[in-house]
Amino acid sequence: MDGYTSIDVAPHGGTLLTPAILAAGLALVVATALAMRRPPWRLPALAFAILAIPGNVDNLVPQMVLDPNQLANNTAPVVSVVDVLIAWGVLLSREQIGAAFRDRTQRWVIGGAVAFWALTTVVTAVNLIQGAPIDGSARSIVHFARVPALLAIGFGVAAHIGDGRRLAVAITVGLLSLLANGIYTSTATDASRFTAATFGRNGFSLALMIGAVVAAGLAIGMVRARNGPGPLAASLPAALAIAGVYGAIATGTRMSILAALPVTGLALLVNRSWMSRQGVTTITAIVVVVVAVGLAAVTWSPEGERAISAITDPGETVDIVTNPDEQPWYSPVRSRSHWWGQARAMGRADPLTGVGAWQWNHVRYDLERDAVRVVADPHNTYLQLASEYGVLVVAAYATLLAAVLLTGAAGVVKGYSPVVWSWPATMLAAAAILGPLTEMTNSHFFNVRLGALIWLLLATFVAIGTNRTTQAVHRSQREHGSN
Repeated sequence: MDGYTSIDVAPHGGTLLTPAILAAGLALVVATALAMRRPPWRLPALAFAILAIPGNVDNLVPQMVLDPNQLANNTAPVVSVVDVLIAWGVLLSREQIGAAFRDRTQRWVIGGAVAFWALTTVVTAVNLIQGAPIDGSARSIVHFARVPALLAIGFGVAAHIGDGRRLAVAITVGLLSLLANGIYTSTATDASRFTAATFGRNGFSLALMIGAVVAAGLAIGMVRARNGPGPLAASLPAALAIAGVYGAIATGTRMSILAALPVTGLALLVNRSWMSRQGVTTITAIVVVVVAVGLAAVTWSPEGERAISAITDPGETVDIVTNPDEQPWYSPVRSRSHWWGQARAMGRADPLTGVGAWQWNHVRYDLERDAVRVVADPHNTYLQLASEYGVLVVAAYATLLAAVLLTGAAGVVKGYSPVVWSWPATMLAAAAILGPLTEMTNSHFFNVRLGALIWLLLATFVAIGTNRTTQAVHRSQREHGSN
């Protein structure tokens, strides 16, 4: 079974470029590992790697099959390069993590994440004994270990996060690489190499939107900085943000676009530094550009109109509540509701342990022999957790997620968090909230790369919110300025 890529699937030139991109990906892995040796670059390098390293690098490791029909590209690595880099980050941060445990809040958050991982491991072991595949079980244990690992790294390097500018730059550069990969995928029709297999279309859209939100925060921060590089230098991240929005709409997905509206609106309420003549002008210009880009994407891209079909065809969306099993299958809303119904049925059948890690796509064929193929998950993280791991795991995940968001928000409420006064930090927080919102219609948490990026952003958000050093410095600066 070939993994993420096959060197003979691209009829328009991808065959020659794939080995070169594989070599470039391996070089990026080494460069990322070296950059992570410095604490300030630990999270930025990891975030860049998640976005920029080509997906076919994982073709070098054992793959697990996500579909019993063994369809091409419906696979995932048992252990991915992202997992290796996260483990490397934990190893490098072991002393800082030990220091983080001295803080009661950080100790409780990391402890809760470890408890969540332990619960999923026990459930995975029970399902393994009952006949679940060993490759999926191994992937499950590694996958859930990312959550406490990323939180621990975040707390360990919290003093180096500062106002989030370094991380915002890394994600913005990663966005550039992501766009380049997307362009290559489109022109070479080598969808199996990157977009489809590594992120999926929905995941690709969310990755672009996350990058666009963060790049916009970096651009605004550069414009607003008194002694910063200024508006001219801000044109590059601004252009990348625009390109990211266009690409997200052009893929035809919806949830990442719709969810970005409230989280960016919340960002404007939290960071009020734009409330000046110059700030209002900047924000107005951004809104005008985003609307223009959106209209252009809808008009000029083949899938753009699909992105706003929830608005142009609201009757279809209403069917998800009023008539969830309605056909035909061409409706993405109705098809999702059907998959959700199957996930709920699996959860009710095995409420304590679920059907096993990555087994939703296998069991659904038992429920419906003629089910649509090339669908690896039920397109809802929370229902996938319930169907594959049981109600206790999904409840534990929801509790941990709420604890992380509330802990980070508590730091914002205090008024001294960089989220309140730094635009890069504000938009990093917005991107962190964007991820869990989109998981109501997609299983992004289970995505090999994107799931790690979501929790890296959540770890950053909660680390900034609990970082006493950064808050104390800003408090001192404000008090000194007022005097």
